[in-house]
Amino acid sequence: MKFEDISVTLTFIGDTFEETSSPRNKYIHTVGVVGKVKFVPVSNNEGYTGMFASGCDYGLIRLSAAK
Repeated sequence: MKFEDISVTLTFIGDTFEETSSPRNKYIHTVGVVGKVKFVPVSNNEGYTGMFASGCDYGLIRLSAAK
């Protein structure tokens, strides 16, 4: 069995990974579904901004189960 260091995934700050010559294999959440969502925030004092503060009418969400 080949093991891959997942610290890159856990510590990366951002929402995209750098392009590499070999693709990063996805071992845990390999199967999922995508659906359309409307995000409606609830009142709180957490200091969220952007869509987390005001919500949005259209969005996508991906749900998957761990292997």
